[in-house]
Amino acid sequence: MKKIRNIFEHCWNCGNCKENINDPYLPPVIKWYDGDLDLVQGCNLEDVVKACSDSQSVPVKGNKDRLVILKKVLGDIELTKHGRPTSVSVKFMKDIVSQLAELHASGISHGDLKPQNIFVIKGVRRLCAKLSDMSTSKRLREMLTSSLTQIGYGHQRSAGDMLMLGCVLFFYITGGKHPIFGGDQNKEVQNLSLLKDFPEALHLISLLLSPSPELRPKAIEVLHFPLLWKSMKRLSFLCDTYDLIGNYPLLLNELEAVTLKDIGANCEGKPVFRWDRTMHEGVMNHMLIDNITGVQKYYYKYYNIPDLLRFMRNLKTHYIQFPKNVKELMIGVSQRKDLDAYFTSRFPELLMEVYKLVRKHCEKEEDFKRYFKSTSV
Repeated sequence: MKKIRNIFEHCWNCGNCKENINDPYLPPVIKWYDGDLDLVQGCNLEDVVKACSDSQSVPVKGNKDRLVILKKVLGDIELTKHGRPTSVSVKFMKDIVSQLAELHASGISHGDLKPQNIFVIKGVRRLCAKLSDMSTSKRLREMLTSSLTQIGYGHQRSAGDMLMLGCVLFFYITGGKHPIFGGDQNKEVQNLSLLKDFPEALHLISLLLSPSPELRPKAIEVLHFPLLWKSMKRLSFLCDTYDLIGNYPLLLNELEAVTLKDIGANCEGKPVFRWDRTMHEGVMNHMLIDNITGVQKYYYKYYNIPDLLRFMRNLKTHYIQFPKNVKELMIGVSQRKDLDAYFTSRFPELLMEVYKLVRKHCEKEEDFKRYFKSTSV
């Protein structure tokens, strides 16, 4: 009787899972408006990447006119800027991962995650994603079989989803490239060189493409990786790290050992040996010297990473008070959140170097809880 009761419980849970899947997701269509033209057609991730790609890396096999219309409808939405995903792209990727996390939380794996099975809806200044073609009934049967045989099949299926998520994110970020070569599974080679200048993506996608399923992060964990952080969260993390490092001597010691070469410090692409040389002299003077007394108010060690974090914290805090002529020296910065891109272009490896050390020493600390919640890979 106990076994029969368990079967009924699993069937009931599966029914609830099906309702959960069908309820929260938007229809897999995108409306295109072009004057009197009103088209309602399926539009997937591959279509969007093709339409927005500046290169010819993505072969166009379908109707080119359709992609032209799509690009016109997408308008000025940018997927990347200066080699990094825009805020629109970050939100879009987060949609994909969030829906996958909901599926897995319901005990259901997608099983066929790929660009063609991610439908896209254009909202106001953003793209929305809808996972599709999940063969729900098949997934439910697999979940039931897995539960009864207790072989951990659900985990294997979800790990397979995470592998494909890595491929999808790579495809999206690189404008249509694929991270794996070769037809023979034993000879497949990860082609991650295209991410060498994008450490946040390289870090996450490397884990997702791990040959060992148990090493791949779960979908709920991926939501907390730096790749999906907004600009202000990235800035806040670096500033909070400086404010808190006094409480963590081991973290401070390791940050002291990080070099400018490690964080890719550069001025217009050329390596520098003092981090102040990456910024305009007028900006540095305004930060260092009191405008009234003419006396230097701040002192920094220009080869030191903790002092760089302190400078970034101070600049973020006082930016709003900067006079117009000083703000104009910071090209590309029109509001405080733009400071993220400003510093990233000068220190592209800084965030991940700091993140890895903070994670090593402080992942479970309450001070950093909001940056590592649910992340345990």
